[in-house]
Amino acid sequence: MQKNIPTIDLHQDLLLHINHPELYKQKNQTSFNQLIDSNIKIAVVTAYPYEIGLEYDDYRNNDLISNDLCQYQRICSSDSRFIIIKNKQDIVSVKNSDVHGLLLHIEGLNAFNGSQEDWDLLNYWHSLGLRSIGIVWNKNNLLGGGTLDSSKGLTPLGAQVIEWASSNGCIIDLAHMNKKTFADVCRIVTKPLLVSHGNVADVLNNPRNYSANQLKHIARSNGTIGIFVSSRFVSDNKYSTFRDLIKHIDFLRSCIGIDHISIGTDLGGIITETVQGFESLHRMQNFWDFIMKNGYSYDDVYKIAYSNALRVITEYLE
Repeated sequence: MQKNIPTIDLHQDLLLHINHPELYKQKNQTSFNQLIDSNIKIAVVTAYPYEIGLEYDDYRNNDLISNDLCQYQRICSSDSRFIIIKNKQDIVSVKNSDVHGLLLHIEGLNAFNGSQEDWDLLNYWHSLGLRSIGIVWNKNNLLGGGTLDSSKGLTPLGAQVIEWASSNGCIIDLAHMNKKTFADVCRIVTKPLLVSHGNVADVLNNPRNYSANQLKHIARSNGTIGIFVSSRFVSDNKYSTFRDLIKHIDFLRSCIGIDHISIGTDLGGIITETVQGFESLHRMQNFWDFIMKNGYSYDDVYKIAYSNALRVITEYLE
């Protein structure tokens, strides 16, 4: 089988996994060296505000975001194998060389309250390389409704943040939005819709998974959804397998077509169980081999692994 298929992983909690190993049952999910070993040409990596004892909306979480973004900058400054992707030219540099790109993402603007200080901070983060924003995580915040609450939609402040992102070459990630917020955002985003990590509700009914109607919105926009490998969002079996995960890909192919499927593993963010066989990023190429043995051509896999995500990311960057 073809090995080392270039891959864009649309979601990794890379620094969370490195900085807080105490959180994880399954160690060694990801690392900078694993990005290289697994031919991850671009990884969308998170600033994920985590500190024991801090409330979800505690303003000090913004300091944690700044710390993560600065840490990514320091690593890229000291290791020539990596660059922070800020624009289309950086995408070209990654495609045409051996360097690997990090696209910086915030997973949840949970302490953002719309003050001038907050807007200044958002612009500062952009100067550090921020190019992707998920306005909510699982819980509600002042921008909109997260997965765990179905009642709240996008707020006026949330709409302002999306307008800011659209004007500053930043991806708007629909992952973790509840259905109401998802629908509100779909009405105002003019570029291809992106869900960095999510699976299919018709295969496993879970608030973090997406309905056929939502998936068709993504496809109509020429967007993409990244399947992810947290076992409890793949099947209701005690341990999910590659065979369970491919059911989500099969549904997506039949519902919205091969051109709208990507991968966003969520490795580094899975504190329970990964899909069996996907315990670390080193297993990525094994997964591509598996699906090529199960009804998918090399060209299909290349689209899922790389070119679909590349198309959507490039649309956002300046």
